[in-house]
Amino acid sequence: MSIQKNTPDKSNVKYVSADGHFEVIYNKNGVLLSEKNDPANMGTYNYASPTNDAVNHVILDWATYKKWYNTKQEYEKAQVENLEKIEDRARTIIK
Repeated sequence: MSIQKNTPDKSNVKYVSADGHFEVIYNKNGVLLSEKNDPANMGTYNYASPTNDAVNHVILDWATYKKWYNTKQEYEKAQVENLEKIEDRARTIIK
């Protein structure tokens, strides 16, 4: 068991299988997180174990999440947020 660090209040609890490949995450109310209720924080399959093969875990699991996210909706939301940040920066420069 570990505390999930990427949430603002750090209140999610993550359980990882003994081989490090499977994970489930529950919020502070004990609700299992999934693509329907919290795609950014849901548990996923790890192609490389975070404890036994950390370097490959970063390459195969973490980096691919940062590029494609867990769901299409999460990916699209991130793209919109990134465009909004770029537009805000552009407005600041143009002023």
